[in-house]
Amino acid sequence: TKCDVCPVLKTFEDGEPHSSEEAAINKDGTETYWMVKTSPIKNARGEVVAAMEMSLDLTHIKFLEREARKSEKRYRVIFDTIPNPIFVLDAKTLKILDCNDSVMSVYGFSKQEVLLKSFPDLFEPTDREEIVPMIRSSNVIERTRQIRKDGNVIYVTIRVSSSEEYADQPVLLVTTSDITMRLMAEQ
Repeated sequence: TKCDVCPVLKTFEDGEPHSSEEAAINKDGTETYWMVKTSPIKNARGEVVAAMEMSLDLTHIKFLEREARKSEKRYRVIFDTIPNPIFVLDAKTLKILDCNDSVMSVYGFSKQEVLLKSFPDLFEPTDREEIVPMIRSSNVIERTRQIRKDGNVIYVTIRVSSSEEYADQPVLLVTTSDITMRLMAEQ
């Protein structure tokens, strides 16, 4: 049967090349996808006498795209449900590109309020100059002070790791653990 959007028919109608993506179910029940490109073949008077059709199998590419979406969904669920705050920082500017939902419970900021904010802004102004090189060079920063949205100081342990897996750019993955209650208990 003729496909719904037939590029061959369009080529015969207007004499121009056309393309489409097609999908079908094979006899064994599996899905198959392909891209169709057509080009006119004209006689000496410029009339379309035939159409050349080329098909490219996209089934494997579509399968990989689907798997990538599933993987991204699984990553997002894990990222959002980890109980400690996680920040994705631009490695150069230290701006917060992403964070998980735990940021709200620990820092009091909504995700929208914290995105594109500079991570050093979560520290007291007097500590910022000292903390920036530590974020860039240390894996762990113990017992440092940060400020919540309400202005209260909390003590956190920060873990930093670098990655190039976020939107094809170098980032720092930062997790924080609120140790304020533990320090108060120790005192």
